[in-house]
This record gives sequence, C-alpha cells and structure tokens, in this order.
Amino acid sequence: DHFSYWRPHIDKVSVPEYEHSALLYLGHHGADFDGGRLTFFDPDADAVVLPEAGLLVSFPSGPPSLHAVERVSRGARFALTMWFTTAPPDPSSPLDSAHAALLEWASRAADAEDPSPSPS
Repeated sequence: DHFSYWRPHIDKVSVPEYEHSALLYLGHHGADFDGGRLTFFDPDADAVVLPEAGLLVSFPSGPPSLHAVERVSRGARFALTMWFTTAPPDPSSPLDSAHAALLEWASRAADAEDPSPSPS
C-alpha cells in the first residue's frame, strides 16, 4: 500500500533516479471508465487532468509534482506509465533477473539485425 497511486505522492521519493515522469492515456474518461483523473496538488490551485486516449502528460518527478490518481470506480483505466533519468546505471548494483533477461534479449535481437558484413 506504500506505493498506492491514489495517495498523494512524488515519484522521485519512491525512486530517487527518476527525473521525468510521463503517462500516455489509452482510454477515455467517462466512456471507458469513471474516476482515474490525475490531480496535481498546488497551494494556489489544484490541476486536474481528464484522461483521453492519446493524451501524453509529462512532468518533473521531483517536489513540484505532488500528484495522485483518483480511484477508478467503473471500467478499466489503461495508461502507459514511463519514468526517465539521465543518471548512468550504477555498475556496482546487480540487475534484477527480469531486467537482466530483457537486456540479454535486446542484445541478441540487435545482433541478429546487424546488417554489417561478416569478415571473410
């Protein structure tokens, strides 16, 4: 429950490496689901984003972006969530098995598509 999206939070607090956060909405508020609105909390005035398919919302992951997502009350809210960083990976930190497998798969796929001629 610590990482519950419906509680006001700052992404960078959960993962310090996050610099930018983004959501790409895949469904329409009201048609596909109810609830699920994204709210940014500000001392002057809160900002509410109504999800619409194709809408991309990007924001800094740090303290200016205290936000929460309203619980979905009907249907299903689909969104592609993304986080970005410019920090290089820490070579002393081991990768989790899923990340290591994904990197291995990507490396094999890139090698298979390499159009460079093989040495004769």
